[in-house]
Amino acid sequence: FFKSSHKDGRFTLIGLTAATGEAVMCIIIFAAEELTFEQRMGHDIRAPFHGTESLRENTGPGKRFPGAPKCMFRGKEVEALIACSPKGSITSEILKQAFERLDKLGIYERTPNLIPFSLFDAHDSRLQTPFLGYINDESHLWKSCIGLPNGTHSWQVGDSEEQNGSYKVETTREKAELVLYKTRIGMDGTIEKHDAIPILNIVWPKSFGRPETNKKAISDRGWYPANRRLLTDPEILKTKAKINETTSTVTPPTNASTTSTVTPPANASTTSTVTPPANASGPPSSGSIGPTSNSISTHTHTTDARLETAKALVDLTNLNFEEGLAGNFTMDIGWKFVQD
Repeated sequence: FFKSSHKDGRFTLIGLTAATGEAVMCIIIFAAEELTFEQRMGHDIRAPFHGTESLRENTGPGKRFPGAPKCMFRGKEVEALIACSPKGSITSEILKQAFERLDKLGIYERTPNLIPFSLFDAHDSRLQTPFLGYINDESHLWKSCIGLPNGTHSWQVGDSEEQNGSYKVETTREKAELVLYKTRIGMDGTIEKHDAIPILNIVWPKSFGRPETNKKAISDRGWYPANRRLLTDPEILKTKAKINETTSTVTPPTNASTTSTVTPPANASTTSTVTPPANASGPPSSGSIGPTSNSISTHTHTTDARLETAKALVDLTNLNFEEGLAGNFTMDIGWKFVQD
């Protein structure tokens, strides 16, 4: 049995991974307002300490103050980002700092036709203005995409058995061994902040920092090579039958008084009759249809109706527009729901 005090030992590890399977950056976030040198560098009580030497000579890999894992990526050394937050979790500002570090090192080349890409889950930190403002700055543009918030176990590399699964197994083992060591020498068996870095130096190469298994996790999810492998996921395939059963017929509202028929091009095999609401002004607009389409449908909405629908779909009351989502960005999400 071992314990970890939330006050002293809580931390979060995040790994940035390239599509090639290489580790790009290690991010460690402590639940704290600030860190001491000992906590930031780590204090490995099992490593030798040379009392006659300076602090600098006792600092580095394998020494009493080892420092966090570093990554070698594209011929450049990327130091770990050590940060703090009230709960020890990622924030938009911390994420911004990570991308700033990559750009200052010149990790990714940019040309008019070449912009680096990143893929994230839908955690709130990805949708707040510090990070959004940074990646949309013309001087260091990033193309960032947000994956579905549900089913991250299927598509997110960080949630894979190879990364997060291995991390949990190895961390549990290393914590247990450290607690046992502390107990044997008469110390309190608690994992503290300064214990985190030495543990992660052992765990990182066996989980997030392991290119061979990272490649497998990436390939299994179809990200690289890009082969749409996610579409073979059994849970996703269950939705295929439901999609095939849907029709293009739009059910008119009961209070509609007129109908309008849209005639498709000659190569379209199906038409769809759309009934506008009673308060619609003017005829419905015509939709476009491609050569391989087999149906056409037209939807007419007034601007006010779309806005109200978007507001209903997106809860705007609990958003902080100064630090969180910008109003236009929020409404864009609402518009997307309306259009779909």
